[in-house]
Amino acid sequence: MESHVSTLRASARPRQRSWQTSGHGGCVRTRGFIMPRKPRRRTWGTGSLSERGGRWWIRWRENGRQIAKSYATKELAEKVLAKITRDVAAGDAGLRRDYNEAPTLAKLAEPWLARRQKTHRSGADYRSRWKLHLALAFGRLKPHEVNAARIRSFIEAKLAENLSPTTVGHCVRQLSAFFADIVEQGHAPSNPVASLPRSTRRLYRSIYDTRSTPFLESTADIRRVFLALPEPYSVAFAVGALAGLRVGETLGLSWNDIDIPGRRIHVRQQCRTGGLAPSRTTNRGSCRSSSRWPPS
Repeated sequence: MESHVSTLRASARPRQRSWQTSGHGGCVRTRGFIMPRKPRRRTWGTGSLSERGGRWWIRWRENGRQIAKSYATKELAEKVLAKITRDVAAGDAGLRRDYNEAPTLAKLAEPWLARRQKTHRSGADYRSRWKLHLALAFGRLKPHEVNAARIRSFIEAKLAENLSPTTVGHCVRQLSAFFADIVEQGHAPSNPVASLPRSTRRLYRSIYDTRSTPFLESTADIRRVFLALPEPYSVAFAVGALAGLRVGETLGLSWNDIDIPGRRIHVRQQCRTGGLAPSRTTNRGSCRSSSRWPPS
């Protein structure tokens, strides 16, 4: 009986836990088991940092709403978040940012175009559109001076010059991508292209209508066009139509690209602005093969 009572008393004693910090970062050891340590909360007003889908996301509150952006590395995300929270804190303290100190768009465009050319195959097109169209209208301005009214005036002026709505749309979308980078650097409060009303966006809507545009429906149609064209245009047309090549890719072909025994055409380059350049659909130093020519 006494042994039974002592057992009950022993079991009624409160269990004591021994918490020890283990060598595993962010974990604690309790009674021989490793348990995750509760993550520390960031200080109020400093935003949040988390990883999702292989990218680092930052979140912060500004003017009563939550904003989120992602970056490739944790270090970059932490730097951007620290800068943003400092700017937000300065605004809360009544210190308004002076956007007049920002460089002009012409100065900001050069490094942006250089980075764009390294990461986008159409980098040369970005530089050409900036030089021919955007720089003349916006290059001397500072980022905060560009608004929806100025962009609409630019669109109307280009349409008056008989520039196609498709090309004008490319210019507007490039300006939007440019301003996304400017806003991220803190040189402008917002992207003015995002505030364009629907009436302005209709001005550069594509006029290409697939339902009313004629196309070659069969091999017989290709043959009729081939017989109607003089040489060498007929040969270039037949190669491009039957192999599924663009005009620039067809003009960039050489005999080294033709594999007659293997019935293949290797697309390595294309003709652009009077010269040869790597094809847009391939990486530098690689090629694309077409096995559709000659037709069997």
